[in-house]
Amino acid sequence: MATENYMLSNMPVMYFKVQGKATLKDLRAVEMELKPRLNATHDKLHMLIDVSEMDGLAVDLKHLKQAIGFTHPKIGKVVLFGGGLAVRSLLTILARFTASDRLRYFNTEADAMSYLQRTMAEGNATSSG
Repeated sequence: MATENYMLSNMPVMYFKVQGKATLKDLRAVEMELKPRLNATHDKLHMLIDVSEMDGLAVDLKHLKQAIGFTHPKIGKVVLFGGGLAVRSLLTILARFTASDRLRYFNTEADAMSYLQRTMAEGNATSSG
């Protein structure tokens, strides 16, 4: 799996683009990338993940459930977008299996970003109010 990742400017959002089949080794590499960023921030760090070029997932649900994106206290929302019917079906199963309110899926990047912006605005209003 090839991944591209970077922080979005002026936002506590880490962007990932997944290409090909994701494996446990790939998941661990992403966790290693995230850990220092999570340790350095005082706020929640959200993840925006483009799965439009993802072919599949070669990671069992047990490992996914234990992944940093579902367990670290500083992870905010994990927002995925794109992908075909098979990827969407897999993500639906994952969301139910993890029982995580952090995971959301959208058809387009625009919808995913809109959701993240609303979520962050609501979080700022709650913390300052």
